[in-house]
Amino acid sequence: VHSSTAEVGECQTGVKQGDPLASLYFAVGLHDTLVKIHKKVKQQYPDATDADLVGAFAFADDVFLLGDLANTIKLLPEIRDLLAKETGLELVSSKCVAITSRARSDDDEVFNVLQQNEVAVQRDGGVIMGVPFGTDDFIDNHVGKLVDNYIGDLQALQYFDKQAAFTQLRMCINTRPPFLARCLPLERADRHFKLFDEKVTQQILTIAGVSTAQRSDELVTHVHNLRGLPGFLSGTEVHHIGRKDVRAVAVAKARVSTLRFFVDDLPSFANAVKALWQSNLETSGIEPKSSYIPDDDEDKLTERLRGHVLGNITSFSTSTIEGIPNVQPAVNGGGFNDDAIMKLGLADHLYDANLVLHTKIMQNLRNNSNKQHQKPIAAQVLSQSCPNSGQMFRKWPTYGNRMKDGLFAHGLRCQLGIPFMLPIPDDISCHCGNVLQNVDLSSPDAIDEDGQVTNLQPHRLKEEPLHPLYCRRKGRAGLRQIRHDLIAKIVQRHVVRLYHNATATSEPMINQSSEKRGDIRITAGGKQIILDVMVTCPAAPSMVSKHNSHLIPGAAAVHGVKKKHDKYLSELPASIEFVPFVIETGGRLATTTCKWLDSFWKDVTEERTRKLRQAAVRSLCVDVQRQLFMSNANMLYKFAHHLVEMRTEH
Repeated sequence: VHSSTAEVGECQTGVKQGDPLASLYFAVGLHDTLVKIHKKVKQQYPDATDADLVGAFAFADDVFLLGDLANTIKLLPEIRDLLAKETGLELVSSKCVAITSRARSDDDEVFNVLQQNEVAVQRDGGVIMGVPFGTDDFIDNHVGKLVDNYIGDLQALQYFDKQAAFTQLRMCINTRPPFLARCLPLERADRHFKLFDEKVTQQILTIAGVSTAQRSDELVTHVHNLRGLPGFLSGTEVHHIGRKDVRAVAVAKARVSTLRFFVDDLPSFANAVKALWQSNLETSGIEPKSSYIPDDDEDKLTERLRGHVLGNITSFSTSTIEGIPNVQPAVNGGGFNDDAIMKLGLADHLYDANLVLHTKIMQNLRNNSNKQHQKPIAAQVLSQSCPNSGQMFRKWPTYGNRMKDGLFAHGLRCQLGIPFMLPIPDDISCHCGNVLQNVDLSSPDAIDEDGQVTNLQPHRLKEEPLHPLYCRRKGRAGLRQIRHDLIAKIVQRHVVRLYHNATATSEPMINQSSEKRGDIRITAGGKQIILDVMVTCPAAPSMVSKHNSHLIPGAAAVHGVKKKHDKYLSELPASIEFVPFVIETGGRLATTTCKWLDSFWKDVTEERTRKLRQAAVRSLCVDVQRQLFMSNANMLYKFAHHLVEMRTEH
């Protein structure tokens, strides 16, 4: 790839390299020949019961023959000729493997034939369709070697910029480890899968710019748990494969699909397969509150919480998943609908397990009295835990989302609840607070970062690790205004499209006699709506101490709505509708804002129009969250860059 002297070969026949349809074309081309081989294997067994348990299977160009070794080995010459004649493929005997019992003697005629054809023999197990089988040690060792190779592949991410490396890590964690994790029993290769997960977490910390020396056990555990959660729970959707809850659901889903294949196409194998899956699987569950009464139109998130508050689930339980799914023969396609219903039920199990893990993460952040900086981080993480959170990750990579390494690292840190400065400094304060009375001007606390004496309240970074998101210091406060203005432009661009023949103007006056201005005026069909945008930070000390924003989802947004109403409603004409568009720095919208946005589609009866409007509202939310991520990252990055310069000067 990097050589300037290499020659590039050209495809002469077949599909182009990398064509996604190539594997399908190959399978279609091999199919008829494979059917003939399959019949030849079965013809060796006059008894129908025996014939049902043998055959030929293939994954791409790997063909597997299942049957008695003495009979199967005789077919090699015929299969070699058949493949060469009909497909042009060559059967290479030296790459073939015969798998037999360890109890079988190796001095019989079968082994002589194997030696003559240079076919290797394995006694402890083998691999069929990519899945190892045999003794426990064989399976564990085989998976261990594969996982070690893929762990090595993670090192290649160092050659990409941070955003590209993260995108590849999230989307392209090699498919083989997750495939094996859902195909093997839970007790097999568990150590190797957990090791793979740990290495992925370490890679995320590297992308986030956390040095090895800064990776405390507590921080690594926090990031490890949080990164695998879905976006709506402040995770990054870099999923785990070794986590018990995740793997149990993945195994159960895979068994539904596997049994569908056997029940419909190889029914003679179904009972044998079911016999291997007698043990039930376990995952985390949520016990409903005694006072919980589900509402008819509750959204899924609220329903799954079953009366608890997000991040505050107090009643955990263990849910049992049946090891053998109840897959019935498909009649007119009905079986596949049953499979879908079973998989949706399994998805609900994982939904509950993720909510339980999210609560444990929040409790760890809130309850550490020795580290007060974790409470504001808990508030930010809780703010990021909302239905629209994390959706912007799915939009990457596109040109409009490209971010420089420094910005992306700080944005990722914020998403994962990592302090923007590590180690958290004891000696740095930002003097941007209110004016204090009776200040001892000789105190070190009265000296600002420029070395000037001040009577402004200091904000200590050790206590406020996300202070840059709401900093009001002259020269940095402008970043807050820029963030507000960019989000207001996005809201105006999207909202005007939600109305029919609407027009929009910026910064309208509330009334003719007032100097107060909103952000957006929408005029549609004689109706006027004034929107005022507000970005509020739940990690601010006042929000944590006065409004419990680290405990109550959306507490900062509720306070923001109240401030907007107090400011504008008394002077607003009755004919004008006022909408406070309040959003927290984590992306959580105020409840009143959500209800206003939902009003554009919830009461629409025509299905197509309803879906289009719902998609338009979702697009607005995603674009706002994307801008929030970028603006927050910029504010954190510039603050950190300023501290580095300041320390260098001193």
